[in-house]
Amino acid sequence: MKKLILIIVILATVGFAIVKFTGEGEQSMESLVVGDVILGEVKKVDADTNTFVHKGYGFSLNFPSNMVASNFREGEGEMINFQDNQNDDWFQVYITPWDEEEGISVERIKQDLPDISITAPQQVVIGPRQQEGVGPVALIFFSQDSGLGDTREVWFIAEGNLYQITTYKRLDSMLGLILSTIIFN
Repeated sequence: MKKLILIIVILATVGFAIVKFTGEGEQSMESLVVGDVILGEVKKVDADTNTFVHKGYGFSLNFPSNMVASNFREGEGEMINFQDNQNDDWFQVYITPWDEEEGISVERIKQDLPDISITAPQQVVIGPRQQEGVGPVALIFFSQDSGLGDTREVWFIAEGNLYQITTYKRLDSMLGLILSTIIFN
């Protein structure tokens, strides 16, 4: 009886090791779902950069490796936070369904948020092919938040969803680099 238990324990340990270290037991898409949110995947690019992949929304972007990414349901949409706990740098992406024909504009934002502060709005193409004019067209602007202070906002529509990206105004150039890497599959 002791030999049988020992053999079962050894086989279970070997099976676990094979699954763990060969990748054959990688999580299926079902196991990456928490509630109704498909969790994003983070892949290491190099010492300074990671890639966040969201299979549910079909996009990826590169972000600094000193940040931690997390996503969860928030209201009618989904929030993705990128946070560096060492120096309080962060940015967030809020995604909600968009079923309107109209694109995003200052006027359209003001319909829903009449009190929002919008300064220096510009339409820009984002993504790795922005120099060619290929990619989502975003409305970028500076705003003011009572809890955060001055912010940089980037709003755009892609694949039937509205993306609202926010960070501190001082992180504008970092956010520009990040959004130059966003790819929709």
